[in-house]
Amino acid sequence: MSELPEEKDPPSRARERWRRHAVEEYGNPQNLTLSQAGDYARLNPKAIRAREIANQLYALPDPTRTGKWRYPQWQFDAQPLRLACILQMFSQTNRWVLHSFMVNRRNMLNGKSPTEAILDESTDIQRVVTLAQMILTGEQGAT
Repeated sequence: MSELPEEKDPPSRARERWRRHAVEEYGNPQNLTLSQAGDYARLNPKAIRAREIANQLYALPDPTRTGKWRYPQWQFDAQPLRLACILQMFSQTNRWVLHSFMVNRRNMLNGKSPTEAILDESTDIQRVVTLAQMILTGEQGAT
């Protein structure tokens, strides 16, 4: 009698789903290498890294190996103060958590993602700040 492969526990399956999603998202052409980001933003790599360290930009770590990073392109089109006020709030958070917050549409933002709200200067940035506070404090109903 042959044995069936062991079923993975739910947390292991969830980690595998997250990893597959992260690998796919990391490879999205809208997420730029440091060189591509420099070309797009007309900044040298040192300036981009300095802005990242100052929480004025963020980069996604490669989920498959260390030392590789990609920069979501949209943030180079954002008004710097609008972006920085949100990034500062997530400064102690995993970059993938921040990215997930940024790209998912939210009812509280009338169906926009925080990315779209940050880019749309007619949207009150305080709505994004409030949503981020709710998410970061684990407040129920933060959608």
